[in-house]
Amino acid sequence: MQIIIDADPIVYRAGFAGQRTEYHVVWEDGRTGEPSHDIFPNKTAYNKFLKEVDESQILDESTEVVYEPLDHVLATVKHIISECITATAKEFNIDVFDENTRILLSGPGNFRNDIATVRGYKANRKEDHKPHWYQQIRNYLTEQWDAEVIEGREADDECAILTYQGDGNSIICTIDKDLDQVPGWHYDYVKKVFYHTTPDEGAALFYKQVLSGDSTDNIPGCYKVGSAIASRIVDAVVLEHGLDHGRIWETIIQTYKASLEKHKDACEYLAKADKEGVEAVALEMARLVKMQEYVGQLWTPPGVEDELLDIGHDE
Repeated sequence: MQIIIDADPIVYRAGFAGQRTEYHVVWEDGRTGEPSHDIFPNKTAYNKFLKEVDESQILDESTEVVYEPLDHVLATVKHIISECITATAKEFNIDVFDENTRILLSGPGNFRNDIATVRGYKANRKEDHKPHWYQQIRNYLTEQWDAEVIEGREADDECAILTYQGDGNSIICTIDKDLDQVPGWHYDYVKKVFYHTTPDEGAALFYKQVLSGDSTDNIPGCYKVGSAIASRIVDAVVLEHGLDHGRIWETIIQTYKASLEKHKDACEYLAKADKEGVEAVALEMARLVKMQEYVGQLWTPPGVEDELLDIGHDE
């Protein structure tokens, strides 16, 4: 069994776990009348302090980001990866060798950047959203764990592609729920649970995401249709007709049309719908949320052969 580790979330999880914001306050002690300087290790502690003093006593406030030593952070990374490997080996009673594990990182380029027209793909990410030790963690993964840097698509796309190629003999280790679109075994290393996704479950999740979008990646989805409503819409079709891809896709189109008719200018994809049609809007959302099944896949609606990305080389 091949162990496929989506390392992008590990970089952020371990990185942010290795830094914290301290809250500094200079305040006038009511008992002595003298200024006092206190440091609080987190916002919860600081807010508790603020409830105990009068606002007029606060003389100065500031924050400082404190970073753990790099070796502490890298130890966390090592623990997560080692735990993924050993837990999988134990669960499936297999011997684990280096060649059984693929560790993947997203690299330069992303085909979704060219697809996203309604909103910039991941354009909501701030410049400072990366942890302090971001590059050092990536270097550690490539140098010490032979992590592969994927270009032109994301690491989770490569996780999906390798799984589809694996004929059921692989497991994805990640906390990214987008990869639940992919049929097969999964391991959540935070909850420490193994679970299996069927092809129908994976496809249903994909269609739900076409409606709900993904706020983390700045994919708007259908206006006023969140994950709960999207689930009800898709589940209702599946309950009545089974996983009928054509019916589900038509229901998605009708949902977008109804949202446009009701909310009009509030829908930021109104201009695209007027120019290219409602289906073009839904198709954009689908291509943004879809985990690729093979290199170069550009998803198309049911009954239409997938298009191929012009990646400029064979893979």
